[in-house]
Amino acid sequence: SARLAQELNAEGQTADLYGWAEYSDGARRAVSPAALTFSSDAGVDLTAGSASRPWQLEVAFGASFACGYLLRAEWTVCGAVVARDDAPLFLDMPQPESVTARSNRDRLTSPDDPASQFPVSVATTARITVTVRFITGATTDFSTDERTTIAVAAASGPSCATMRSTNVVAIAAGAEC
Repeated sequence: SARLAQELNAEGQTADLYGWAEYSDGARRAVSPAALTFSSDAGVDLTAGSASRPWQLEVAFGASFACGYLLRAEWTVCGAVVARDDAPLFLDMPQPESVTARSNRDRLTSPDDPASQFPVSVATTARITVTVRFITGATTDFSTDERTTIAVAAASGPSCATMRSTNVVAIAAGAEC
């Protein structure tokens, strides 16, 4: 039989998976993780257990809400499946509510502008922070998440600024934007 015992509501969260056998006389015993196989088509990654550690489920990158009997467990003895059961899986992934992008600089200048030098020291690069707020009120920094794209507007073009890294914009030398 299966029992839901953990709440999974964020990418990267983990849960240990265990199996118990219930015999016709009502007796129960834990099944060695090495004799179990788990599978799922939901947004989870599964890591096989061994005699000394349980199977582990991890909420996958990009997982979305899922609820139902989405986890299959099989108990194998001497190469034959002797029991199988479906277990409930509840991925309570919150829906995004808003996205905010902020710069750590109020203004930027070209690296060849005298204002970029001491003592004025106007920055020539800025780090962009992208924060996603979920309906639960939780926030997550998506600045370097591979699903986030930060780009210089086409109207500005590379003669004005370029992306130095995933979330760092740099003003080009000689820029007049």
